[in-house]
This record gives sequence, C-alpha cells and structure tokens, in this order.
Amino acid sequence: MSHSIVKEFLETAERFCSLIENHSDLSTYQFANQLSELLPLLYRLGHLLPDVEPTTSDGTINTVPSNKHAAMREEIGAKFGKFDLYREVFDLYNHLDDDPVMMSIGDDISDIYSELKPGLSAYSLAPLDAVWNWKFGFLNHWGRHLVSSLRAIQYLFSHFLLTETKIDDAGNGT
Repeated sequence: MSHSIVKEFLETAERFCSLIENHSDLSTYQFANQLSELLPLLYRLGHLLPDVEPTTSDGTINTVPSNKHAAMREEIGAKFGKFDLYREVFDLYNHLDDDPVMMSIGDDISDIYSELKPGLSAYSLAPLDAVWNWKFGFLNHWGRHLVSSLRAIQYLFSHFLLTETKIDDAGNGT
C-alpha cells in the first residue's frame, strides 16, 4: 500500500471534514473558497488511492447517522442560498436522455463528508477497510458528487460571484 498517498489523503480528508464541521464560522465566500482548494486535492488523492482488499468480508464501516447527514445537507444548502441548486446531466453518455436534473451543493458536500468521516474514525483500527471504502466510494459515489460540486462552485466564481459580497448575500436570498 502506498503509505505516502494514503497519509496525504487522510490529512486532506481530515481538513475537509473539519471545514464542513466548522463551516458556520465562515462566510459563504470563505467556505466556497476553501472548498475550491480542498475538492481538487481530494479528487487527485482519491484517484491515487491504492486498490486494496478489505480485512472484513465486505469492508463495511460505520456510517454517519442519517439525521446528521440531513441536517448538514440543509445547513450547507442554506449557506449557499439561491446558489445551492444547479443543473446536471445525470448520465453523460446516454445521448437519448439529455434532460438535466437539479442537484444541490449541500447534498454533494454532505454526501462527500458522510463517506469520508467514517473512514477517518475507522482508520486506526482497520486501515485497509477505510482505504477500501474511500476508494470504492470515490469510484462509485462521492467522486461524482465532488466533481459536480466543484464544477458548480467554479461556475459561481466565474459567472456570478466576482465579489465576496455577492456570494455572502446568497444565503440571505438576495
């Protein structure tokens, strides 16, 4: 197992989870800015995580309770206000169905958190299970949420949020 990549992933995941847990201390602009820094790092490191076999039969580790996940989704969505929802094409390669669906930055970020946080808790006792879960989730779930939310946040900065005031007003519905 590539210990340096796993160590760097672990540190970046800890920074991300800490950011999410303390987002209420930040303005929307500061929060979006820090997400713009951490999400590409998580993508790079998630892609580089080694392929490992879990030590338990299915590699399952505890999850974030659904009520905590839902509350986090709502809080982050409210922080982004009118910029929380964005359009996304669900299946990029289904050329017959190109109808966009509405996605939520709050949902994306809370899903990423909910897949990273349990691995942080489990890593000291079952490192292979944690790495397996992170890699599996990256390939099958949270990696897509990461890319989608990063694209939405980048679009906000490039098209709407040229100043800190504009994004901070988003949570106020203005």
